[in-house]
Amino acid sequence: RSKVGPPDIGWCILEPFMGQGYAAEAGKRLLRTVKESLGITNVIAWPGVNNKRSKRVAEKIGLVLDREVEDGNGGMNAVYVLPGMVFDKDIALSLWGEEHTETEI
Repeated sequence: RSKVGPPDIGWCILEPFMGQGYAAEAGKRLLRTVKESLGITNVIAWPGVNNKRSKRVAEKIGLVLDREVEDGNGGMNAVYVLPGMVFDKDIALSLWGEEHTETEI
């Protein structure tokens, strides 16, 4: 992950368990913990723009849509942030971090 940008939150739920509120419940608890225990006030999520369920989870846990960005592979991601958070538009989002090269895959 990026060493420059804020930490991000994500979720992956097996299909038989989707739509039961597990991701939203865990996400809310995690956000509360990072705010209260760690003092982290900037957190983002960046699901694919067509991933309606993940976008809905982001909204349920209190994040708001900031913008959409290219993911570097021809796709688009929706960037969700905490309300009132200012996210630097020049920070590139990467699953692999700044040092990643194609040969590392």
